[in-house]
Amino acid sequence: VANQHLSGNNDVWKKKVGYHRGSVAETATLLGMPDSTRIA
Repeated sequence: VANQHLSGNNDVWKKKVGYHRGSVAETATLLGMPDSTRIA
């Protein structure tokens, strides 16, 4: 997910996160989202 995020394809990695709930924490951390999102 991190690599795809760096590629700049926002729509792509957002869809990937939707399919892989476990990746939400990693992605949210990279984006600096609230803790509530990282927990999700």
